[in-house]
Amino acid sequence: MESSSDDPAVVLARFLAGLNDIWIKAGPPSYAEVEALSRKFATPVQGRTLRVEELKRSTLQRILSRKGKTLPKWPWVASLVTVLRVIASQNGVAPDGLGTLDEWKARYEEAWRRFHGRPREEPSSTGELPATGELSATGERPATGEIRDGAAVRGEPREAAASGAPWRVPLPGVRDVRPEPRRPGSRSPGGPQGHGQVMEEHAGLHALARRFKTAGWWHRYRDVVPGWAELYLDLERAARLIQAYEIQFVPGLLQTPEYAEAVIRLEHGTAPEAQIKRRVELRMLRQKRLLGPNPPRLWAILDEAMLSREYGGPATMRAQLEYLLKVSCLPNVGIQVMPLSKGGYAAAGGPITALRFAEERLPDVIYLERLGGADYPTGPADMLHFGQVLDRLSIEAATPGETRDMLRRLCSEK
Repeated sequence: MESSSDDPAVVLARFLAGLNDIWIKAGPPSYAEVEALSRKFATPVQGRTLRVEELKRSTLQRILSRKGKTLPKWPWVASLVTVLRVIASQNGVAPDGLGTLDEWKARYEEAWRRFHGRPREEPSSTGELPATGELSATGERPATGEIRDGAAVRGEPREAAASGAPWRVPLPGVRDVRPEPRRPGSRSPGGPQGHGQVMEEHAGLHALARRFKTAGWWHRYRDVVPGWAELYLDLERAARLIQAYEIQFVPGLLQTPEYAEAVIRLEHGTAPEAQIKRRVELRMLRQKRLLGPNPPRLWAILDEAMLSREYGGPATMRAQLEYLLKVSCLPNVGIQVMPLSKGGYAAAGGPITALRFAEERLPDVIYLERLGGADYPTGPADMLHFGQVLDRLSIEAATPGETRDMLRRLCSEK
């Protein structure tokens, strides 16, 4: 004899089976991976946080192995669904195939009604995840009522699965790192740092470049490469994933020759024409690897303001916008724009670049370029901070599809 569909044991088993199904569809990930990612989203970035609960391994194992006697609480379920959608997008799986938060909320409400024999009452406190819509920086539902599910996956799930777009992957070296207080008198990550000091403090990074046999590939252009940029060029050449946030210029790996010349002249306008030409050539050489066989993945977030600055004039800027639109369709390139309408957001400082290498045990490299120099923060607190900022940017920026629509609109206006 079959059990009634309202039998609490059956209701619970079916609901937990659904959670196990999407766990498998998303990867399946390990308990440690889910716990680490949930903890990352639950940690405030500059005083702001997603409303995501930390999903402890012991609790995950107990609930998903069906050892519990009742339905897990809704905020826990919503946090799990959110994190699994992130992991699915990283693995090239369409997150919507796991179900949206709206769908899971309806499923949860029905399971609750059948399990308890009554509708669930909404909690009066503010501690619960939003039932529908996007998780904003404060964890509240957007005031407009616009529903954008999958808050932690600001991408195009179906398109991602089809194109293999490289969605943002949390930095592996910082997932389980807790911030350490900065020692009094220690250097700020954005503080001055000369080439000699970089060489002394980051000898390991130079050894890393030598290990990949990329050190000095640019030597033919050493007359136009500043000392502080040498290490970055070596490491960029070895990277398998390049993540960049830029506020003023289109990233060098995405510039057209005309745009590159225009921005190079801003800083080196008095240099001989031969040097200007060589700087442009070097920038185009960097791009060849991105467009060639076995290319690295590039994920870039651009501030919308840069797209309105006509470096080189209207024709040059239009060509640059068209090029961005073109390369954004490549399977190894993902581009997002941070809209002006967003107001303030996590990275209020300057550009950030993160480099990841093929060997998982190798640390990621954070590169912070500034006027006349660059820094490579390596401390646990710094690595955690910049990893969180990049995650936050990927959540808050326009999706790749919205970005392409924006680029098309800007092209038509030029």
